[in-house]
Amino acid sequence: MLYPNRSTHTVIIDRACGTGKTSEMLTSLQPERKYLLVTPSLTEIDRFVRDAPDGVEIVTPKEGKGPKLIQLETLLNDGKSVAITHKLFFMTLRLASLMADYEIIVDEAPNPVTNINTIDADAFNEAVVGCGYATVCPDTGQVHPTMEWIKWQRERFDSDGEPTYSNGLHPEIYKPAIQGQLHVDDNGIFAVATPNQVLLSGRSLTVMTFLSEGTYIRAYLNMLARSHPKAAYTVVEETPADWLTQAKDLVAVEELALPKHVNLSFSKQTRRSTDKTCKSIGGALKNLLYRRWKGVERTDIILTCARGKWFDDRKSRYAGEWAKYSRLFGRDYGKGGVQWLPNKTRGTNDYKHASHAIYLYSMSPNPMVQNFLGVSGQDFADNYALAEMVQWIWRTRVRDGLPITVAIPDDRMRGIFVDWLNGASEGCDLLEAA
Repeated sequence: MLYPNRSTHTVIIDRACGTGKTSEMLTSLQPERKYLLVTPSLTEIDRFVRDAPDGVEIVTPKEGKGPKLIQLETLLNDGKSVAITHKLFFMTLRLASLMADYEIIVDEAPNPVTNINTIDADAFNEAVVGCGYATVCPDTGQVHPTMEWIKWQRERFDSDGEPTYSNGLHPEIYKPAIQGQLHVDDNGIFAVATPNQVLLSGRSLTVMTFLSEGTYIRAYLNMLARSHPKAAYTVVEETPADWLTQAKDLVAVEELALPKHVNLSFSKQTRRSTDKTCKSIGGALKNLLYRRWKGVERTDIILTCARGKWFDDRKSRYAGEWAKYSRLFGRDYGKGGVQWLPNKTRGTNDYKHASHAIYLYSMSPNPMVQNFLGVSGQDFADNYALAEMVQWIWRTRVRDGLPITVAIPDDRMRGIFVDWLNGASEGCDLLEAA
């Protein structure tokens, strides 16, 4: 799995969901090596610790034992093999020198780049760079704060004891800047969650994912490889030849008619919906459950849409605009209702009891991020949409080879998914008319 005779520092293992790549990775760990295992979820960390092979001890920072970043620093100094979340990995810039002899294995593709909308490139160059608060590397576009900016830093800490990196000047961009994550080019300002100093710091880097052509991390590595030879990667395709055929037999795809004016992109979903629209969407979901999916337990259904449409409060207690008319929400905190999952959910087996799924999204990459990464164009946009959708759908019991039903109302998303299941052949024989 880890290819000890690899010819490149970086390897992308592109292998279908549910085919055991994580289990094989754990089995392949060797006692004489040091590993930094990075995964999206805490439950997977528990699995890494529990299922490590004989002779290999995997440890992890503990809740309630002080700041996790400081715990991680101690564990790396002690030469321990460690499992951490993507979120903590993004914070490890100052620890990069401690990872030099570690095999870094990233389970599921992280999102390495986000667009920052609070300031544009011209204003940044005039107000921040022009006033001497930062310099910009001409080769990489990375922003480096000067002491003029750093001296305004406020010594504050969050509830975990981690520094907040707050600052009295341009606080919205100071934290990513001081963490080495802020980049700028002619198109805008970007926060790179995984600076190259972290991503390429180890003895090797292995990224395990699926449909990698549609991931930001692969595009980011392509961008880094122009100036960092260690980022040049090998892709190892390991999906079994008959996997897609089996998937086609297991997944039934259904339409779900929504009002014609409803746009399922994230930016459009976050806008306020009229009560008439909410009733129409809720009614469509209710009819799906009580007619076509009659007898299906709500707790066996997963659903994704913008969080603010499904929940009306931050604590997820009350039904949001689209949920309140659907009869899918359940009681307080959604108890007994369908399981709402973020559309970025991946790397977990917690929902593999689900037999049905509702995908209320039209996925597209951020065009500013596309330009930054140099992957503009419809081909990447469709590959991105497919990769995101497949990762989410494969949280269900299809992972265990059991049949599922997926309702996809957006025509484009449904077409991309069905064409992929059909091997891009003509026709949509999986599609069951509503």
